[in-house]
Amino acid sequence: MKAPLLLALLLAGMLAAFLLVAPPVFAARDQAHADLLRRERDLLGLERELGIPDPAAFGLVLSEHARLAAEFARRSAAFTGPSEPAPRLDELLAAAPPALRPGGPLHDELRRLARLPQSGEAAAPPTEQELALTRVVEVLALAEAPLSVDALELPGAGAAQPLDRLPGWRRIELRLVLAGALPDLLRALELLAPEAGGRAPWLGVTEASLRRIEPSHWGESLHQLETPPLRLSVTLDALFAPGAAP
Repeated sequence: MKAPLLLALLLAGMLAAFLLVAPPVFAARDQAHADLLRRERDLLGLERELGIPDPAAFGLVLSEHARLAAEFARRSAAFTGPSEPAPRLDELLAAAPPALRPGGPLHDELRRLARLPQSGEAAAPPTEQELALTRVVEVLALAEAPLSVDALELPGAGAAQPLDRLPGWRRIELRLVLAGALPDLLRALELLAPEAGGRAPWLGVTEASLRRIEPSHWGESLHQLETPPLRLSVTLDALFAPGAAP
């Protein structure tokens, strides 16, 4: 008699547990099924609204993406390939425009911005700030024109900033102000463009403006110029590729 009684009690307990647990589980199942049906209707509606993608058109997009990626890799390799060691800034300043030479009004400040060692201090590897200023001084030498350098500065203390669209790349902002004849200024502006296969850092102009100089400020070197002097103000970036050593 005990066995049938125990079996009946066990079945009654199982039935009570089922009645307590099953309704919430079934309700959750029904809700999940309803949500799935709703998402299916939304997907069908979106397909009707946008249309089914054309495999051929999608293939063309993929091909264009691959072409652009290859072109980016080619151009990036042109900038990041091996190059000759950079000269030191002090080596170039002796032949730079007068304002940058030893004794010129901008010479000492330029060395400070480049973080060059002072007299008696041990030589150190070039900083990114020195490399950026060196590239600008090189451009001024390539211009081969009687340009007056009114300013060569590193806004924000020359701190390197990341480039949002190029992971790993860094930029240092520079400000350059030149005075001279219009053809010479335009030539210098062209030389500030990035040079494929050149040496890091690569320069890129972000803003440039030309302004006339009042005749009373033309100075005594007017006979050396092809046109009345103008003032060119340039904001530019020195760009460092990923892994480029200062």
